[in-house]
Parts: sequence; structure tokens; C-alpha cells
Amino acid sequence: MKKRNIYATAVVLMALSVGLFSCKNEPQKVQEEKTEQTEGITFRFVRPGDDTQLVDVRAIQDGPEWAIDQLWMYVFDEKGEKVVEDPINIRNTPDFKFTSREAHYTYKPEWKKDAQYQFLFIANANPPIVKGTTMELIKKSVLNDLLSPSQNDPLIPADPALYPDGPIIEIPGDNGWRIPMVGFATDGNSSRVISIHGNSVVSVQLKRAVARIDILNCIPGFEITDLSLFNNETTFCYIFETPQKANKRNSPSSHFATLDASNTMGKRAGTRIKKAFYPIETLNEGVPDDAIVTLKVTANYDNQKGLEFTIPFKKKDAYGNFSVPVNIYRNHLYTIVLGDKTEPTGGKLDFSIKEELWNAVDFEETLSLIYVTGENLTDRSDMGATLNVADNAVHSYTLQLDNDFANHTAYDQPEVLTGAGWITNAKITPGTGNKATLTFTVAANTSGKERTGSIKLKSTANAAFFTLTVKQPK
Repeated sequence: MKKRNIYATAVVLMALSVGLFSCKNEPQKVQEEKTEQTEGITFRFVRPGDDTQLVDVRAIQDGPEWAIDQLWMYVFDEKGEKVVEDPINIRNTPDFKFTSREAHYTYKPEWKKDAQYQFLFIANANPPIVKGTTMELIKKSVLNDLLSPSQNDPLIPADPALYPDGPIIEIPGDNGWRIPMVGFATDGNSSRVISIHGNSVVSVQLKRAVARIDILNCIPGFEITDLSLFNNETTFCYIFETPQKANKRNSPSSHFATLDASNTMGKRAGTRIKKAFYPIETLNEGVPDDAIVTLKVTANYDNQKGLEFTIPFKKKDAYGNFSVPVNIYRNHLYTIVLGDKTEPTGGKLDFSIKEELWNAVDFEETLSLIYVTGENLTDRSDMGATLNVADNAVHSYTLQLDNDFANHTAYDQPEVLTGAGWITNAKITPGTGNKATLTFTVAANTSGKERTGSIKLKSTANAAFFTLTVKQPK
């Protein structure tokens, strides 16, 4: 076999954070290099984008969500109808390289002029696909694994024995579980047919084959002691991305996130329960209400223990009713926010569901975690509240402050924003622990119209502000 210079660089776009890129620091661009090798294709693993970029192993969330123990490559014929070679775990081959600059794998097929193939990659799972397996068979049965009643999610146990000859990649905080991911190689025109010759750029956008649900508790004093998920799908399919509705779970799925030492999952407002669940994509549209995915929250609140709240996967319509079903799609992050503006009363819990692509984005939300209590406060949230002055006369106010910061030492003195000079004598007096008292005076409103001003509150332990909005009628 003769040798020739081949500049076929397959740029593998890891849109799901495979652990080969950083999410916070913009990497430096490096000049793309010509690869002189035995005829083949070099698949490079880089940060999403059109340019070759610096690679590292910092995670976007937690190590296990990008870790890869096995990465199988399946080579199909040009039409994508049949596997034409024995599958290869490229994570465990000498041709899979990992350095401080890049990670790449060189595929060296028997050279055939103008040969064309399709390439499927599956990470962290080894489905029963062999040479000769047809795509028709794969779609019908091979990859449809039914979760047993004891399985809550389709995560894969970590196994270093799968890559004894591959590079060692440090995984901080490894919890021993891996997420299955899937992707087809595509050329610059989004075609899956890849030519083994010439100058070409090939991409592989791996996607997590599961979704993730996080819970964000925004209710002061609301202690979550348990979570369970009902009606989530049990039929797991690596390739397809259409939510199912045929095999919904009757028994509840327990949470993936662990309880803390006090047997609770979130004690105070601002607690984010990350990795609460890893569900399979599930169809909620067009199904009866009793078949929609539902989250049950068990909590202690207001001196009552074991309170239960049921949250359906629905959003509010234009009239404020929870009537719009929310499907669960793979490679999406769903954040269920508890208590947007109101505290739970009458057995009801205000909530919202935030849906976004689960990719190279830092999903952490900055929370002020300052609690303000007193009379005439409305529109409470983790970032602010509104004080409604009763009339246009002079009023003096005393409000109580508290926060959950372990490293809190003091509050900054309150900042009255420009244009609200009628709010005077704003002062914070320290109390015991993290407590303090805020006092200020509202002058008489002689402007003849309603006015609004703001006071910014801040702890030395956090950069986020709590904004107290003051409204006074004319």
C-alpha cells in the first residue's frame, strides 16, 4: 500500500461536553496542521465550532457527565444499510491520542479510490451490533432496551477495564456512572456519506441519549426530603430521538441525587438539586393527564412534616393555567423551579419548568439568597421583592434580613438607586449570626403620580444583589 499526504481532518464536534473542552474559559485557537499518515481519516475531538481549538478535560457540570470509558465506531456502507466492518472501541486503541493540545483517532481503512461510508459513534454503551447487522434490524429491535422495574435510569457503570490501552483521563468527583451518547459523522453539507479521499472536514455531534432534570428550590424554609418521578418512559433507544409513550413506568422512579446528612435534599431557598433524574425521552403531548410525567415532592414546611406536592410536566398557557404539556427530549436539561413568587398555600406549590439544550453552557444560576421579611412585601423571589407603600404620606420601615451564606461576615450598606432620592436614611444594623435589620424612610409623595424606587442589598459573601423595589401611590 503506497503512502500519500491526506488532509482529511474529521472535526468531531462535542456539543454535549465529552470532557475534552472547557466551558468557562474561551480556548486559544491553534493552527490546523496537515496530517501525513497512512491513508485514512483523522477524527479530531475539539470544542464546538468551525476551527481547530485547544482541548482540555474540564467539565461543564460534573466529571461523570462527560467521561467516556468506551467509544464505539460502526462503519456502514454508503447507503447506511449495513455494518461493513467489525465495530471498534476507539477509546482503547493506540490510534486514539490525547495530549494537552488535542484528542484524535486515526481511521485507516483499506484504501479504495472514492470509497464512501457512513460512521456511527456510540459512547459508554456496547449494543449488540456486529459486522453484517442491518440498520433495519437496529431500528426494529436491537437498540430498544426495556428498563427493568429496578432500573431508574439508563446510565452505564464505569469500567476502566474497557480502555487498558487507551489514555488515562482524570475524572474529578467520579460517581461511577456513565451517560450513553450517540452521533453520526456528517460532512460540511450535513450528509452522512463520507468519502475516503481528498480534502474534507467531517463532524460528529455526539448527543446524550438521556435528558436530565434538576430541581431549584426558591422557597425559604422549604426542606425537600424526597423526590420521585412517575410515568417516565422505559423503552430506551440509542438512535432515535422521537419521544415514546408506549411503555410508561407504573411504579415511581427514585431520584439519582443523594440525600444529605440530615436526610434532606434541599434545606433552604436557593438550593439546586443537580442530577435529580436522568429520564429517557418521553412523550407528554396528546396523552391523558394521568399518563403525563409527574414529579412528586415530599417536604417539611411551616412546622409540618411529610407534605406532598404533585407537579405535572406542563407549562402555563396565556391564561395562567398549567395546560401545555412539556415533552422530554434527549440531550435537554429541564430545571423545575419551585416557588417563583408565592409560598405554598392550600396544598399548592407554584412552579415553572425551564427547558434548554444540555450543552456547553454553564447552567448554574446566581442566587442572592438574602431573605427579607416584613409587612406589605409582595412578588418575592430569590432575587428581590416589592414593598407597597400604603399611601402618599411619610412612612418609616423596619425589615428583617437573613441569608444562608456559610462565609457571610456582613452586609454592605444599602444602595438607593439613582432617581429614588425620596427614599432616605437607609441603614443596615447587624444582628446575631447572619441576621440584620434594614431601616429607611419614604418621603411624602407630592409629585401627583405613582413613583417607584429601588434599594440594592448585598452580602459580602456573594456578588449577587437582592433588589427591594419600593412603590408609592400618588
